[in-house]
Parts: sequence; structure tokens; C-alpha cells
Amino acid sequence: MKNSPQDSGRFRSKLLPVQHGFGLTFSERDLVDPLWLICHQVHSTEVLVCDSTHSNSLKADGLILSTKGSIAIQTADCLPVLFSTRDGRAVAAVHAGWRGALDGILPNAVQKLKGLGIPPEELLVAIGPCLRQCCFEISNALVSDFETKWGGLWKNTEKPYSSKQPVSTRTSHQAKPLQENIWMNLAEVAQLQLRDCGVREIDELAICTYCHTDKNNEKLPSHRRATHEKNIPAGRLWSFISK
Repeated sequence: MKNSPQDSGRFRSKLLPVQHGFGLTFSERDLVDPLWLICHQVHSTEVLVCDSTHSNSLKADGLILSTKGSIAIQTADCLPVLFSTRDGRAVAAVHAGWRGALDGILPNAVQKLKGLGIPPEELLVAIGPCLRQCCFEISNALVSDFETKWGGLWKNTEKPYSSKQPVSTRTSHQAKPLQENIWMNLAEVAQLQLRDCGVREIDELAICTYCHTDKNNEKLPSHRRATHEKNIPAGRLWSFISK
């Protein structure tokens, strides 16, 4: 690696013990490691185990690294989810949009790791910048789909969606209600799914791709914001993890 862990990525999790980063642009990626293993993301539940012979054109939305190196996924509102064992011997990276979350890509990743001899209780998981509840408006039909497949996870706790839009810390950049006015906390759905699989330690970076701005008032790439502003394409953010 060209950079130290402290220099890699705009955002990092204090939980993960290995080199990683969230929120790199395409140009920043090459400063860290231009040889990341990636996949052709298609909003699926496919999680591949990869090594140095891996083809970056393979269709999947999650990678588990079996050799030394780095893996990465790209997002522009979806959840970037990074996994590591406490000793760093196993790492994974998963792209989870609402389709992937609905279809169970995160439980699938945990099961794949379990099949490789990594019990869920040994996993440390970090969820990076994503479209958060303050800006993620969804339809009644999608709420119904999540309730049908995953509603049991929040039967005895607060639901991960609300008819009242949460107030963002950056209200001037927050998404405006358009249609259904139901606001989804997809990161919380992910946490509930992971904990149901036996994962105990999860770090969630409370950074919204839609309304976050840095000290220079620069925004993160957001497909939804770009759609609202009629400014497509939105750009992408890379999240990576190494071993």
C-alpha cells in the first residue's frame, strides 16, 4: 500500500483493525492502491470469494478476500459494508442497496464467511456513508415488501421507517418530500439483519450521502440528489478493505 491506514479514505471506522477507507473518489483510489479487486455490481445477493486470479468483470455485490491484497465496492447512496475478523485474517466488502438489503445480501455474506470457518461472533462490521433516513423517502409498496420479508426483526422494537421525516443536521441540503413521505433507515435494517445472524459488534458512520457537506461545503456523490437536481451522473465513492 502506498498510504498508511491513517491516510486512506475520507472516512474510517474505529472498530476495524485493518487498513480500510470509505468515501474515496476515483482519483483518490489510485493514490491508495490501483490494484483493488472489484466486481461488476448488479444489485444482487451474490458474494464471491476471490484471490489474485479474480476477474473484476464477474457479476456480484460482495467480495471475500482469501489472499493478501485489497477489495473494494462502489456506492452513491447504497450501503458500503466492510467486514473483518478481530485478527484481520478474513475481510469482506459488500454493496447493499435497498434491493440487496431486501433480498438478504448481508445475511448471505455472513453465511459465506461462516462456511469458511469464520463464526459471526468473530466479525467486526462497519457501515459507511449512505443515504440515511433524513433523505431516504420510499413508497408504501416497498415498506410492505420489507415488512413481509423482515418485519419479524423489528416486531419488538422500533420500526426502521417513519412517516415523519427526521431532521438532518444540514437541513439546507436535506431532501424535500416528494410523494409517499415514508422515510427508511436502511442502515438500521442492515444492523438488525446482521445482529440476527449473530454479529455482535457493528459501527455505523452517521454520514448521509445526500445532505453531508465538508468544511469546504463540498458534497458527496448521491444518485438520489443528482436525480432530484437533474444532474446525472452522480459519480461514485469507493470503499475498500485490505489484509
